[in-house]
This record gives sequence, structure tokens and C-alpha cells, in this order.
Amino acid sequence: MRYRILDFLPLLLAILLAAGWFGLQQPIPLPDLGILRPAATEVATPTVKPAPPTAVVTRATAIEALCNAGQPRFLGSIAALKARLGNIMGDPAACERQIDAEGNTEQLTTTGLAYYRRRLNEAAFTTGWDHWALDGNDLLQWAGNEVEPPADAARGH
Repeated sequence: MRYRILDFLPLLLAILLAAGWFGLQQPIPLPDLGILRPAATEVATPTVKPAPPTAVVTRATAIEALCNAGQPRFLGSIAALKARLGNIMGDPAACERQIDAEGNTEQLTTTGLAYYRRRLNEAAFTTGWDHWALDGNDLLQWAGNEVEPPADAARGH
């Protein structure tokens, strides 16, 4: 019988250690969820708080957040257009900024204006008369007052 108790001694020791460990732990404070407990004489009426609005991060918001006004740079599809145009587009003179509620943006450069048209999902650049835009992998080129590429815009490579 004495030897049977020795068989359970490691198990008993583990239980005692676990009980001691949990007995020494500090209780974890629960977060205050803003739920008030009614007084004993009051009848509780549940109140439902509206969920906070989900923050919608648009392309324009993200681009603006990434810009350092002291050192503006081309980002996103405008950076891809710069890679295709090179020196024609110049260097960024200001941060890209949203210009309307539709999510269109523009960015001043040392040689003109880069802009993004959300509806078309196209980055474009103009010197005032000459225009270039990225349409997928194609580089479009046109001249004139049209901000968006006309149907007859020349397709480059």
C-alpha cells in the first residue's frame, strides 16, 4: 500500500504546484464596457449603442498619409507613370492631394501636373498641352485641352 502512494506522488505534486501557481496569480482586470448595472429598485432598460462608423481608407487618403511635404515623391500609379515618362514628368514639387469627392487627385511637378482619374483608374500627366496616361500597360499620348484621353489617343509601348 505504501508503494501505491509513491506512484501517485508525482501527480499529487503537480496538482499542488498548479494550485499554488494559480493561487498566486493576480486577477486580470476586465475592460470597462460602459455597461451600468441598475439599482435594485430600478428596472433596467437595455440601451443599444450604435457601432462606430468604419473608417474607409481611400486611395487618396492613403497617398496623402504617405507624403512628406518636405520631400514629396511620386506614389502609386503616378510613380508608375513617372517610370515610363522619365524626365518629361520632372520631379514632384508638392504632395499628391485629393481634389474632389470622387477620389480624383493631382500633384504638381517641376514640368507640369500629374493627376489620377479614379473613374478610369488612370494616372496621367500634362505639360498644359501635351498629355500622357497609363491605360493598363499601354502609354497613351494626346495633345489639346482634353483632360481624359480621347478615343484617338496614340498608343505607345
